[in-house]
Amino acid sequence: MNVSIPRISVKLEDMMKVTSLQRPGNVGQRIATLIPGLLEMVGREEMISPSFIYRVRRVEALVGEEIFLDGGLNLNAPLIAEKMPTVKELAFAVCTIGDGLEQNVNELFAKKRALEAFILNEIGNIAVNKVATKARTKIRKDAACRNLESSSSLSPGVLGFEVEQQKMLCKTASAAKLGVEMRGGTMMHPDKSLSFVTGLGKNMPRWTQADECRSCRARDRCRNRLASSGEML
Repeated sequence: MNVSIPRISVKLEDMMKVTSLQRPGNVGQRIATLIPGLLEMVGREEMISPSFIYRVRRVEALVGEEIFLDGGLNLNAPLIAEKMPTVKELAFAVCTIGDGLEQNVNELFAKKRALEAFILNEIGNIAVNKVATKARTKIRKDAACRNLESSSSLSPGVLGFEVEQQKMLCKTASAAKLGVEMRGGTMMHPDKSLSFVTGLGKNMPRWTQADECRSCRARDRCRNRLASSGEML
């Protein structure tokens, strides 16, 4: 299913929570001064074009670390097999906000306006995660219509679900229909895109953002790592 989202709004209060923009105690004064103008520019120039797509595949067998799917597909992801041993289907999803914001980030860097570029990049991160939240909600509602539950989501790049699996995920989700393509084997373009897998079935497990952060390979160096968060994926 391919879904265009009319609008994604990143608000000032969203930006105040971004860990990478924090200084001791709160957001730095200069950063706080720049954020409102950049948010206004994002809206005025319509830099965000949100959309997502997802496809559901039936799980035919779990054999060790391998997940065999209908259509002759298979996914090597021991973390999924471990977390969802009773999964009946997998929903493969890709979300994006297009490349408009990314182009503006690059232009600001070229003009040596690095701080503004950095803040604008964080606006893009928030926006694409908001798209992912809408995608998860849609998957959950569609599953409920078939009397199925959905698990929390997993994105490639965590322990047991290697980033190399992203190519297969994007192909299965038909990401090209959104204009999202793979570059360099593991990276998506536009840059502000993300992919995830959600399990469908009965009694599907749920976990928080902080739980996923603890499984991420970048956990020791990531400025956005969450030590604790009740937000469910």
